[in-house]
Amino acid sequence: MRGLFTYGRLHMASPIAEQLGCAFDAGPLGPFIRTDETRQTTVPGVFAAGDAMRMASTVALSVADGAMAGAGAHRSLLFGVTPVGGPVVPAAQASAAAPAQTR
Repeated sequence: MRGLFTYGRLHMASPIAEQLGCAFDAGPLGPFIRTDETRQTTVPGVFAAGDAMRMASTVALSVADGAMAGAGAHRSLLFGVTPVGGPVVPAAQASAAAPAQTR
């Protein structure tokens, strides 16, 4: 018995990530959204999961990515937005360190 397995090129189903300014990486099957370990994209406060941010995925990996993205988004709401690759800065410290605005 013989068989042939093929996989087509992938593309984003929605232009939202591109419109928001998210960076993409090129993969062998098509582009995917660049994220850090919390699934945050290069746009602070924007998270991606599953096939959108992974070269090749399975349902199990997509579910895990969704959980990580949800936890990352929750953490960013509690502690402030963390730049990709930067340290987590608690929201209270971030606002205290910000220069005072004058009106």
